[in-house]
Amino acid sequence: MPEPVTLTEIKVHLRLNPGATGDDAALAAMLIAARSLCEAFTGRTIVGDKAETDPNVLAIFIHAIKVLCAAWYEDRAGEYATPPAAAALLRTVRVLGAPQ
Repeated sequence: MPEPVTLTEIKVHLRLNPGATGDDAALAAMLIAARSLCEAFTGRTIVGDKAETDPNVLAIFIHAIKVLCAAWYEDRAGEYATPPAAAALLRTVRVLGAPQ
């Protein structure tokens, strides 16, 4: 499975011009970092051979990725803290025993 949120989708979510390319590298890195954080936090995989297939879990991951990227994009000079809304979403699909 490819990345669950595309560059175009995150640009639309952030209300950016989908045709503008100035922030593409930063946004692509944020998408990968957000997906990786979601996987590590929940103990689930959504990209690769053993990817999660439950559409409800995927929907939560997609929304959490968008929340993370929006927070990080707005606060590019900040600490990149996990927004409470993303953590709350991810807790609902967390595998018992996943590292905190």
